[in-house]
Amino acid sequence: MILRLVWVATMVPKTRGIPLDDMENVEEPNMKSFPTIVGLGETLWDVFPDGPRLGGAPLNFSCSAAELAGKTADVKLVSAVGHDKLGQAAVAAVQSHHVDTANMQRNNRDTGQVLVELDAAGVASYRFADNAALDHLEWSSDLQHLAGRRRGQHQPR
Repeated sequence: MILRLVWVATMVPKTRGIPLDDMENVEEPNMKSFPTIVGLGETLWDVFPDGPRLGGAPLNFSCSAAELAGKTADVKLVSAVGHDKLGQAAVAAVQSHHVDTANMQRNNRDTGQVLVELDAAGVASYRFADNAALDHLEWSSDLQHLAGRRRGQHQPR
């Protein structure tokens, strides 16, 4: 079983409580004030009868968030892929959506795949490959550092 988790760290703007007519005096946020958005989980290929398609909920989330945020957020994907062609293609595709792949681990397992079979009525069934790269995602000092990054901590009322 694969745990699917999407972790989103956001920043509370420092403009809270400033009257609208004073907003022009507020400084533009700099690079360090951008929120960090992290998708954590599977990178895999859905293998349909007509060919493979890249997927995985955290991957899809990260790519969508990066496209929507543009240059206003630092979007990262924490996952694992193999040193195979599917892993290389996955990393390249994620990078093409402006997602930071520095925390995508590479290992000697196969990149995750899901065999999608369609019955006569077009209803899909899914068979996940065992022992895939993501099943061997390892905790590291880089992930510890990423987990420790907090911005805009909320205080309970």
